[in-house]
Amino acid sequence: MTNKENKKHRYSLNGCCAQWLTFTVDNDGRVWDMNLEGGCPGMRTAIAALCNGRSINVLIKLLRGTTCRATGTSCPDAIARCFQRYLEKEN
Repeated sequence: MTNKENKKHRYSLNGCCAQWLTFTVDNDGRVWDMNLEGGCPGMRTAIAALCNGRSINVLIKLLRGTTCRATGTSCPDAIARCFQRYLEKEN
């Protein structure tokens, strides 16, 4: 982690079981301290572990468009949409 910012970002999730996503982003655009509130504990732990330390742009590409059942969305897709909102807000 280099030059990690202290500000936690919090976004509401739509279209999945988890309700909230919090995370920080370092100066290199990597996600850290990711936490999901609500939803399946196993999914929350696994996705946070896989996302922490990875580029936010890479995560958007990897997670966007993942579907769960016939809903057309999923927790990974909702997370990608939150990351995209963060990038739009910061730029």
